[in-house]
Amino acid sequence: MILRLVRTAMTAILALTLISLSPVARAQQSAPEAATAVIEKLGVAMIDTMRDAKQLGYQGRFTKLAPSIIEAFDLPKMVSVAVGGSWKSMSADQHQRLVDAFARYFVAVHAARLDGFSGETFKVVSSAELPNKSGYMIKAQFVRTNGNTENIDYVLQENGEKRWQVVDLFYRSSISEIATRRSEYTAVIKNSGIERLIAAMDEKTAELGHGKTATN
Repeated sequence: MILRLVRTAMTAILALTLISLSPVARAQQSAPEAATAVIEKLGVAMIDTMRDAKQLGYQGRFTKLAPSIIEAFDLPKMVSVAVGGSWKSMSADQHQRLVDAFARYFVAVHAARLDGFSGETFKVVSSAELPNKSGYMIKAQFVRTNGNTENIDYVLQENGEKRWQVVDLFYRSSISEIATRRSEYTAVIKNSGIERLIAAMDEKTAELGHGKTATN
């Protein structure tokens, strides 16, 4: 069921991208504006899901978030970087199954975390070009009603379709998602192989679906 949802969302996002992001449409936004718009749209989806979190339940949140997560994040690039040099030695089938497993897991993490609403808002704070000019860092915040904030910094690059997507994010402006996953994934591949990594991702996805707390 979860695999079907993820693949359906991927297909729908690709179709919408081809229709809506023509060269003319893209030319109407500057690069930083287009990158910022990706995060603003993601923020709306996350807050909307949080508002309805209890009524939706975990599976409902997963279903609602999947299209937005798959649209905003370059999941194939993220997981290919996270597994390091092993990516080049994998078969096409392993690539696809690994991307599918990572997509399920990544959506599950968001569905597990966004499990309630207490008046939070989400806002983009700033955007800046990366020092190597390969993309942009978009700094955003969840703002709670008491004024406390939780920072998330998103790194965006253009993909092969000239569409801006997130390739890494830093929780609390310090913890890199990709660096964390790379440390974990390369160790699993070294000790047990790629098939074990795919299985481990699916096990973690199942755990999140049964109420285990998502951690970085």
